[in-house]
Amino acid sequence: MSSLTTGTEMPFRGIVANSSDSSPQNVAPPTQLPSQCPTAPSVVPSADFDELVFDPQGFKSLINSIKNEMDNGRLKDLVLSDTICQQMQMMSEALLFEVFADANLTAIKDRRLTVTPKDMCASATGEGRSLINFNIKKMREEEEKSDEDE
Repeated sequence: MSSLTTGTEMPFRGIVANSSDSSPQNVAPPTQLPSQCPTAPSVVPSADFDELVFDPQGFKSLINSIKNEMDNGRLKDLVLSDTICQQMQMMSEALLFEVFADANLTAIKDRRLTVTPKDMCASATGEGRSLINFNIKKMREEEEKSDEDE
């Protein structure tokens, strides 16, 4: 697996099933999903390589897929590594931020001070912006700070 930020090979730190300890472990990567698979989020570097462009629809379907697998009992003792949990949390927060920002812009355009559920629905269905940009430089700085703290 290659790092999106550096292009170098790095060990896969992924899902650890039936782990007796809670610390993340290096495990074999799961079977690679085809690029057209609806559960695989689209994550590609932008033209200037300073930002990562993320398709929120793919992220939503990935979360729904994990939830369905857990509900069906296929992933009873699923433990996610800290890295995956942090990345999923960052994506969720970025997606929510984008939805709220778009809803606020919709309300302003309609000359209202209050955001309504209609504004939220319009933003969540993609009438607002369809892509979320992650600033890789900021992510690198946060990773370096956390590595220095440890």
